[in-house]
Amino acid sequence: MIKRRDFIIRSAVALTSVMTLASPVQALPPRPLRAGSRLRSLFARPRENSTYLLVSDGSAVPRPLIRQNAIERIFGSDIYDTLSQPDHWCMIDAGWFDDTDLFMPLPQGDPAYLTWCECYRPEVEAFDILLDIFGERALSPFGLIVPEFDLTLAEHPSTPRFATATVEDASVLPELAKYVASRAEWVTIDPSPQRPIHEVRPPSFRDLAKPSEKVFR
Repeated sequence: MIKRRDFIIRSAVALTSVMTLASPVQALPPRPLRAGSRLRSLFARPRENSTYLLVSDGSAVPRPLIRQNAIERIFGSDIYDTLSQPDHWCMIDAGWFDDTDLFMPLPQGDPAYLTWCECYRPEVEAFDILLDIFGERALSPFGLIVPEFDLTLAEHPSTPRFATATVEDASVLPELAKYVASRAEWVTIDPSPQRPIHEVRPPSFRDLAKPSEKVFR
């Protein structure tokens, strides 16, 4: 077991190393930032089939991520695989890394892009948020229907994973918003439908066939 004196010495050495590597404007601490919980908002967007697609307030496109060698240079080799994409965004937003340390996930077989599609795409985030709220109901392999709100939570047969939350009629949105607010104070639903958007086809497995990485500038 590490002794307190050894811990203090090691912490001081680690902090000194990080401060040496950091820019003169801002010294990095020896541990990465972690994204905490935050308020989430859902919005209803009209679809071409007259239903309404619920989306989260997340980015509609993948955001830049920090290169693995940049993470390892600062925090060591055992940290990168423990970071979520929101952890990356948190450190980027805080100004801890410059553009040369970043890359943009691309849709040609990039695992980071696949992760964004499956976990952080606004349609999928809305599905996962609502599934947490309504998930105690009977769930089929493809999702569930909540009849009192004309709400359908559907998992689509797609690679990468693609899931949607839709309502049949915008008139249910105020009641759905009230119910969700009563169940989860960290989620709000805008009861007014948003402007129409073009349908976006989820990327196919073929789209993801070739790995690639691009520096974000």
